Amino acid sequence: MAAIDENILRTRFGFNDINVIRGILSDPTQRVRYEKEYEGILHPGQPAPAVSAPVIDTQKQEREALNQKLREEEQGFLTKFRTEYPTVLSSLESTLGLPQLRETAFGAVQDIKGLPEEIRVASQGRDVSANQLNRMISARSAERLPEVNDLLAALQFKEEEYGRQAQRAMTPYETEIGFMKDRASRESTGFSQDSQRELDLLLTQIQEEGATNRATLDRATQLAQLEQQKYEYESSLREINLGNKVILVDSKGNMISSFPAAKLSTLSGPYNPLGLT
Repeated sequence: MAAIDENILRTRFGFNDINVIRGILSDPTQRVRYEKEYEGILHPGQPAPAVSAPVIDTQKQEREALNQKLREEEQGFLTKFRTEYPTVLSSLESTLGLPQLRETAFGAVQDIKGLPEEIRVASQGRDVSANQLNRMISARSAERLPEVNDLLAALQFKEEEYGRQAQRAMTPYETEIGFMKDRASRESTGFSQDSQRELDLLLTQIQEEGATNRATLDRATQLAQLEQQKYEYESSLREINLGNKVILVDSKGNMISSFPAAKLSTLSGPYNPLGLT
């Protein structure tokens, strides 16, 4: 099969962008395709020689090795995130003093709630009317309420600050979901990273030369359809938070993947840190 180089791609195929040329020469699949086309130019009317099995096997092994490397890098990132993120949240809580403040505020609220019974028990055996009992409860509650309100205000401020800082630390979490959606949609539709690169090269070629080569146009159309399917599938994936983990499901309800979820009490729902009703 006739070999191609930068000069042939310029003079025979009309490429001018050096980045496109280097992309073709560095991509085994693209290189073989243009070598076959160049063979047809040199020997018109003769069928282009079939790509040998060893070449096909080598290309397949190279793609598999690259995909494996990408999966390992992604898995390494996700593993690191899953082990580090809960530690980040725990450190945030400790730095803000939230555990102790939550406990103190909870105790103060429970004391307020228990005042009526406490005063009623203390008044047993004494000549205290219901009116007097209610006034005593109101007076004692009024004494303690400012302190409790201050505690709750401080707790709310710290919880909100925790939520803001935790949200910033959530960036890797959002990245993880993006990784999973992208990988699931590519595996489901067959629109791989190789396909993405090939489509980009073909579109650049069509833009430079115009839609003059039927085979190139057909291939670009096929890849564009796969890309559309990939995006449609990705947009159909939903995240469901089960508390201890988050799962990704497709439009039919099939689970695609799952991963542990950190508990972020202040990032959603009404503010109610003490579980009061």
